[in-house]
Amino acid sequence: MHENIAVVIPCYKVAAHILGVIAAIPPRVGLIVCVDDACPEGSGKLVESQCRDSRVRVLYHDTNQGIGGAMVTGYRAALESGAAVAVKIDGDGQMDPGLIPLFVDPILSGKCDYTKGNRFFRPENLRGMPVVRLVGNGILSFMTKLSTGYWDLFDPTNGYTAIRTTILNEIPLEKISRTYFFESDLLFRLNVVRAVVLPMTDDADMREAMTEAIAAYQKAVSLDPQLAAAYVNLGTLYFGTQQYEKAANSYRRALSINPDYPLAHFNMGNLYDELGDTDQAQSHYQAALKLDPNYADAHYNLALLFQSSGKTLKAVRHWQTYLKLDSSSAWSAIARRELDKLSTALVVPGTNR
Repeated sequence: MHENIAVVIPCYKVAAHILGVIAAIPPRVGLIVCVDDACPEGSGKLVESQCRDSRVRVLYHDTNQGIGGAMVTGYRAALESGAAVAVKIDGDGQMDPGLIPLFVDPILSGKCDYTKGNRFFRPENLRGMPVVRLVGNGILSFMTKLSTGYWDLFDPTNGYTAIRTTILNEIPLEKISRTYFFESDLLFRLNVVRAVVLPMTDDADMREAMTEAIAAYQKAVSLDPQLAAAYVNLGTLYFGTQQYEKAANSYRRALSINPDYPLAHFNMGNLYDELGDTDQAQSHYQAALKLDPNYADAHYNLALLFQSSGKTLKAVRHWQTYLKLDSSSAWSAIARRELDKLSTALVVPGTNR
C-alpha cells in the first residue's frame, strides 16, 4: 500500500543502474521523482521508455545544474504532490532502497525532521573504506559540524536522507547550493530553522532494518529468480553484515543473469578488496570499466590499488580519468592530492613507473 512518501533521484550518468534502483524501491513509496540533470546518457528517456512503475515521474533540466539543482527540482515536485516526507537516494545503485523505512519512520512518528545516513558508526564499515577517504571525510565532517552546528553528525556528505516536507517549506530552496556542497548547505539551513536532525547511528535499528531488507530481497528473488538488481542489493546487504560468502554468491548469481552488469562487477571488486584479494578486486573493477568507462568510483578504487602496489603510472592514469569524470565532489580534492604526490614521484630517478 502506497503512503505519502516521495523519493527523489538525481539522474546524471546513471543509465546503467537507474532501472534497478527504481525496481528496488518499496511499495510504501507513493511517488518516485527522477530528475534528468541534462544527463548525456539520456537516463530520463531510458526510464520513460523502459520503466512501467506508475509511481515514477521524470523531470528534465535543459542544462546541467548539479546535484543541488536536481534535488531542488525534485523537492519542489514532492511539495507539489503533497508528500509528507521526501527521501533522497542516488541513482547509481550504491544506496539500498530497502532501507527507506528506516529513514522515514522516525519522521512520520514525530521523532525528528530530517534523517541522514552514516556509513561510519560500525567498525566493519570503517575497515572497508580506503584510508584516504576516511581522512578526507573526517576533515569534511569537522568543517560541516563547525558551520552547521550539528555536532553529532559524523558523515555529513552521505546522500541518503529523508526530510519532513513542512520543514522544506521553511527553507529558501532557491538559495541552496547547486554544487556537491548541497548537503552541507542544507544542514546549515536546517539549523537556522531549528530542525531536529537524526543521524542513523542506532546499531540495533540498522541491524533490524537490514535483516528485514534481506528477507524482502530473498522473497523477491524466490518469486523471480532473474532479478539481477535484487541479487546485487542482496549481496550488498550480506556484505554489510559480514556474510561474505553469501555476498559473493549473490553477486555471482547477478552476473550469471547479466554478465554485463557494471555495478555487480564493482561490488564484487569491493568484496575481494575487503578480503585482501587485490588481483580479483582489480579484475572486477576493470570489468566494470570495460562495460562503463565512465564509472568514476571504479577508477578511484583502481587508482588506490595501483598506488598501494607501487604501479605509479597506472595509478596516475586512473586518478586523471577520475578527475575528468568528477572534478567537484569532496573526493576529487583527495584525488588531486594523491595525483600531485605521484606526479612528483614520477620525476624522481629510480621511481617505480
